[in-house]
Amino acid sequence: KLQQCHQHSFEVGLAKSLLHLRSSARPEFQDAITQTRAALLPALGAACMESYERAYPTIVQLQMLSDLERAFELLAADKSPEGSRVSRPEDPQKVLQQEWQARITL
Repeated sequence: KLQQCHQHSFEVGLAKSLLHLRSSARPEFQDAITQTRAALLPALGAACMESYERAYPTIVQLQMLSDLERAFELLAADKSPEGSRVSRPEDPQKVLQQEWQARITL
């Protein structure tokens, strides 16, 4: 039952983050990511005491949040005005795919 509550909390936090990503609402996006990450930490602490196998699903969820933050950075940079100090990626989707591919090949 605790695992179901934890999973529901992650799914709701992830959904909120995606909504804020879509609307480019940076403060709300960051709040949703921070709250979702904070909700995962107690489960990770308990799972780590048992085994890596038990902790792995939570580690994957934390990685998902990290990837979502990176996507927000790239998309925000892509939408920034031409003269801004933020460097604009050529194609945010391509940058993410290259980063993920590099991670997989390690």
